[in-house]
Amino acid sequence: MTATGKMDRILIVCLKRIDGLLLLMPMIRELRYALPEARIDLLVPESQAGFARTAPYPNFILPLPETSAGRLRFLRDSFFMRRRRRFYDVAFLASPPEDLWFAKLLAKCVGTRKLCYYAQSESKERHDRSAVVLAPYDGHEVAAGLRMLAAFDIKPKDDSLPFWERRANRGKLDELAERIG
Repeated sequence: MTATGKMDRILIVCLKRIDGLLLLMPMIRELRYALPEARIDLLVPESQAGFARTAPYPNFILPLPETSAGRLRFLRDSFFMRRRRRFYDVAFLASPPEDLWFAKLLAKCVGTRKLCYYAQSESKERHDRSAVVLAPYDGHEVAAGLRMLAAFDIKPKDDSLPFWERRANRGKLDELAERIG
């Protein structure tokens, strides 16, 4: 798979807390800028789906149930539904090390051709040909996300944290700014 030649459908699995999701937004923004026509789906826990829906970059938010039974149903339904849907070309796994196994399972069940994630150690997981396994990285989460894109020859233009507002709140914000002066 070349860098941008075959990335029409992208899945980002983020099982982090909400602050980790916020720190992942520069990566999602740069993906959107580099691949404006690509479909970018974001798989997040249900508790973060509301926040994720306010982001302008992903096309679709897949909420992951919080309970074990709900997660098992999600896995089962995803596995059987993937026969009717096209596979994802790549999945970026932005999850804590302790949840990486589950993120891999989720990505495979929804039908992903190639995975990209950070290895937990140098020696592990180098045998997986369907994955781009990056060396362990202990730097800032924003830089880690952008480093994942570099593995696919996507050069970031901006590494700042994006802040966005909901269109419905725009009038309220303008009114508040007028009152403050």
